[in-house]
Amino acid sequence: MCNANNHPPNCQCGWGGVSYGGSADSSSWLFNKGPRLRKLGRQTGTSSPLSGGYTVPNQRCPVCGAQVYFYESPYGGRVFFDSLGPPWPKHPCTSNENGLKKPSTSAPSWHTESWRELSNVTINQSADVKDIYIISGLSQGKSIQLQFKARQIVMAEIVRFKKKEGGGFLISILDFDEPKNEWAVWEGVAFANATQVHVDSDFLSRRTIDDHHHMVQEKYQATNPHVTSQLMCCPACKAVLLSKNYLQHLRDEHGLYRTKTMGNFR
Repeated sequence: MCNANNHPPNCQCGWGGVSYGGSADSSSWLFNKGPRLRKLGRQTGTSSPLSGGYTVPNQRCPVCGAQVYFYESPYGGRVFFDSLGPPWPKHPCTSNENGLKKPSTSAPSWHTESWRELSNVTINQSADVKDIYIISGLSQGKSIQLQFKARQIVMAEIVRFKKKEGGGFLISILDFDEPKNEWAVWEGVAFANATQVHVDSDFLSRRTIDDHHHMVQEKYQATNPHVTSQLMCCPACKAVLLSKNYLQHLRDEHGLYRTKTMGNFR
């Protein structure tokens, strides 16, 4: 840990030009590493446990208390889902809809609809046929390779696929488009070889889903001041939590603590 003397090059300890004010939000400089460069090849986000066959919610909604899935892209996006697969239902409390809504209990879940996970994904362009991409990864411990047609480069955060009646596979790819700052889903048909995909499939379609970059307290301050006034947003992981639990969260999850004399986080 830097002691504020003889700083190494590019030191970001908080002293000597980097903000280190006393407020909680001022600690955000600790985590501001900037977006990662996106490119074909290994898709970093798909190495997350949530990209695999994860079926147990990992968080509770800070507004309604429902069990939800919180996913953070390595490229900057953060989102709450009711299910980590098609049709990618974003949790209502963090959507752009008006008012608080409980998630639908009748919404189908991807793993009960025969969708399978594809993790540790690599995407490359075909060297032989224009507009065809090769996606490979692991599913239930087995190596899988499929090909699909797309009009532009497709990136992946979470990938689901399932067998299609009549041949081929339905594929659904969650993607955070960092330059556009939006979540997108690529959907269509994939095949095991280039001949089939070239002859029998259309281009993948792309649709967007609501992003989650706003803080929950900003959305509901007007109608729920008794709730939102108690919430704080962690600058590291953007988790929204009760203010009384904020310092404990920083210590336990991020190894930070507040000094008594200086008031800044280390």
